[in-house]
Amino acid sequence: NRAATNLKNAVAARKDLDEGVIVLLMGWLQRAQKDGKEDMVVILQRVLQAIIAFSLAGSEEIDVRLGPPHRALNKVIRSDEQLWEGIIRSELLGEAPSCTKDELLSALHLRFEETVLKQANGSALQQAQAEYLQEVEKRVKDILGIEYADEYFR
Repeated sequence: NRAATNLKNAVAARKDLDEGVIVLLMGWLQRAQKDGKEDMVVILQRVLQAIIAFSLAGSEEIDVRLGPPHRALNKVIRSDEQLWEGIIRSELLGEAPSCTKDELLSALHLRFEETVLKQANGSALQQAQAEYLQEVEKRVKDILGIEYADEYFR
């Protein structure tokens, strides 16, 4: 939708979305949840997700240098959460799958490792990225079956 695209473009244009912004957004999100302001919670979650997605996947120009599994993973990461299942199914199980299950899981595992190694240990950004990737992992597990995916992440 247009609002989501505009948000993603605004995030991509900003170079100053750092640890401080993540901490501030997480604080506002907790406060909105505590105060029962559900509309504000949804807005703040969308903004936080857009920032985290960009920090994990970068811009689409980067994908040219990546292999199909990493492009597929980036496609999921950059998409609205409501679209993840359809994208994962299309990339893995569609008529022309872009990669195998093993390749996507390996790309996801590598992204986890990069998140842990590249960010300051215990930082808000690292925490938010890890949670985001865990949610992607959960969706992949749901589609592939927990037993299959568990061998990669335990």
